[in-house]
Amino acid sequence: ALDDVLNKGVDNKAHQAAIVAYAHARGLKTGVGIQLFGKSNLQNAFDLIDEDPDIGAEMRRRLHVLLDGVPHDNLNLSYGEFFGADPAVFVQRVDEAYAALQEVAPGTELSSPIHLGDQPSLRVTYMGETLLYYFLIKFAQSPVTPWVHTVMFYNLFEDAGGAYHHDDFAEHRAFVEAKLAAGQPVNYFPESAYWIAFDNSIPLYLPLYMRSRWLDLKSLKPSGRLRDHVLFSSGWEWGYWQTDAATLRFDYTLPDAWDAYVKEAFGDEVGGLIGALGELQHDALIIKRLAAYLAGRDQLIDAGEALGIISQPDRVQFEEIAATPGFRATVLEPLEAHADAVTALDAERVMKGLSNDDPFLAELNDAFEITARRARFAWLVNKAAADLDTAALDEAQAELDGARQVISRRRKGLHDPDVKPILRNTPNATFYQYGYLREADTLCFWERELAQLRRLLLRTGEAVPGCVL
Repeated sequence: ALDDVLNKGVDNKAHQAAIVAYAHARGLKTGVGIQLFGKSNLQNAFDLIDEDPDIGAEMRRRLHVLLDGVPHDNLNLSYGEFFGADPAVFVQRVDEAYAALQEVAPGTELSSPIHLGDQPSLRVTYMGETLLYYFLIKFAQSPVTPWVHTVMFYNLFEDAGGAYHHDDFAEHRAFVEAKLAAGQPVNYFPESAYWIAFDNSIPLYLPLYMRSRWLDLKSLKPSGRLRDHVLFSSGWEWGYWQTDAATLRFDYTLPDAWDAYVKEAFGDEVGGLIGALGELQHDALIIKRLAAYLAGRDQLIDAGEALGIISQPDRVQFEEIAATPGFRATVLEPLEAHADAVTALDAERVMKGLSNDDPFLAELNDAFEITARRARFAWLVNKAAADLDTAALDEAQAELDGARQVISRRRKGLHDPDVKPILRNTPNATFYQYGYLREADTLCFWERELAQLRRLLLRTGEAVPGCVL
């Protein structure tokens, strides 16, 4: 829910009620997410309290605005990212929120994401225990169902690449396993894409997401069965719908191999290609920690790093490469090997002659090609910076030119019937005044890296695109 409901009087209750009725008629449950603290609200969300003198009364007033006539089953209460409240205040406010919810909409479940962020400011000490701020919900006296969150294609059991300052999510895994073993309700809340400068805004096709979602379920199984497993979905195009579809299947019947779903959907030959790509990505992006080099960086990510705020994994910047010991062995050579392997797999895909008359095969054709081009591009731009190699810069430009042709084809074949809101600057009530595929459509992150390199190698004075907001 967004704060235009409070601040601009937007009334979307009829729309919500229709969705709830549709879901309930099919035996499904619905919920709505809000923020607790206005001061931690970075994305124009509906929040429950600001600096109100009567906290309980204000919570009830706002919940009436949101929920009257809309019988959601769940209220999902978030706490923002990167900033925390005093621990005792946090716990008290969660209990007050539960009490207010039961007055306004009796019987509605209260749930709460356990987010990430291992910077010192989010480590707190409470009741003699030092823990990540978001885990404070375990001290609430009210029944709050935790939704344990992970980000991007990372999972609970492997390396997390430094995402949100985490080398792994072992603390989150231990919490889930303990809840399952005790027979207590717990939700696992991973992602099917992380669009901001990371994957489908590049764009990249990442079957690795399916692999990680399968690995989590397989590895959690000995501890017990999840009651809820909800994906944070950030897109459908470029194959991201596959993650949602595969994960739904996994929740009902967990196969012996993660690529069983894509083999069922596309046949063994094509599904085998997808499975092979996912394994290459697992080795390169998780095991060898190369994810940040295929992803992009916008100006806000650079600014956040200067403040000690990290979301996606960090990387060595072009101007830092020369002074970084071991860069060639740990980054440049593995990047080249990955680019070669994905290129070979893409050539195998071409040999199979997948028909562009089938919209799903056409999507795969474009997805494989753009991903191979991005892998080669990532190697070339870093090679250019490491070796001061202008020929590699020219080769990277050629990859960008080829990628533009892929984008042009895909623009005509997107699944969404109304492409303008997802491809263009579009005024809306969220913090992001543009569609999630705008940067993919313009290839802004590719352009940004080439501009940075031209400034470094050719001493041009050109402006570097921000690729942000």
